Amino acid sequence: MTDDTLSSIWLDTDPARKMLSDPDDLLAIIALLNDKRFRVCGISTVHGNATPSHSLWCVNHILKLMNKQVPHVVAGSKTANDSFSQAGERIYEFMVDSSIPRKKILAIGPLTNVRQALWKYNSIHHDRTPDFTITVLGGVDDVQIAGRGSTLFKVFETFG
Repeated sequence: MTDDTLSSIWLDTDPARKMLSDPDDLLAIIALLNDKRFRVCGISTVHGNATPSHSLWCVNHILKLMNKQVPHVVAGSKTANDSFSQAGERIYEFMVDSSIPRKKILAIGPLTNVRQALWKYNSIHHDRTPDFTITVLGGVDDVQIAGRGSTLFKVFETFG
């Protein structure tokens, strides 16, 4: 595949060091990095199976072991009610970067970082049709992510 046909992925995850008791996120990272259909543009970590800093260590360790590089690897929110994090900001920047083709956000941990990015996106670009998709394969915080008519619902409505 050529670079212009690859899907651009941002992965938001909460991997833990206990591979035998919690291997799903680490295995997802390994599979995603080895899949030739995707260009991984960023990986952010969020509280969940471990602290964001511990998860960040796990991500960096896997990248080192695989001899892979990802342009943006950042730790995110420590709790569901954290203020805006570096990860939330980076995901937002990924959402609005028009030079990135076929943007997909894959959230496989609690949705705090993605929620932060969507709140900012919706407050600034509320009249714009999103040119990214979000796939959620993880847990949900007990906070309201977005209301009906928001960007989040516009994104999820594309999945039918």
